[in-house]
Amino acid sequence: MALPRPGFLLLAMTVLAAGAAAAPPPATGTLIYSDLCHSGAGFAGSRLTLKRASDSGDYKWGDSAADTAPLSQLKLGADGVVAFRYMPDADNPEVYVHVSGALADDAFTGEADGKPLHLPRSGDAGGAIPPCHN
Repeated sequence: MALPRPGFLLLAMTVLAAGAAAAPPPATGTLIYSDLCHSGAGFAGSRLTLKRASDSGDYKWGDSAADTAPLSQLKLGADGVVAFRYMPDADNPEVYVHVSGALADDAFTGEADGKPLHLPRSGDAGGAIPPCHN
């Protein structure tokens, strides 16, 4: 009997942890979840953009083009469960960050390589990165 793949187990555990908070994503439009901000010392947080028309997106963790990566192996379930990976360093294509979680009306909650990730829903489709509030 074959054992389930680790990625499937992580996704299943994330769904169970999210419980009733998961919500079906809209069938169209662009969904943005972000806590990305800037301060005098640089940038903090990240931004997840999901484009429903093409079921694609990107993950951003800074202000330059090098700080943005397209999502690969994106799985966006009708129940709001999301899984994908992205390459944080284009010069090192063997390294990926694996992300899984659940969409809710107000946030994306999940894990990135085992670390908790909570990104509030944002209506800003790519405007200026706001200042950090401490």
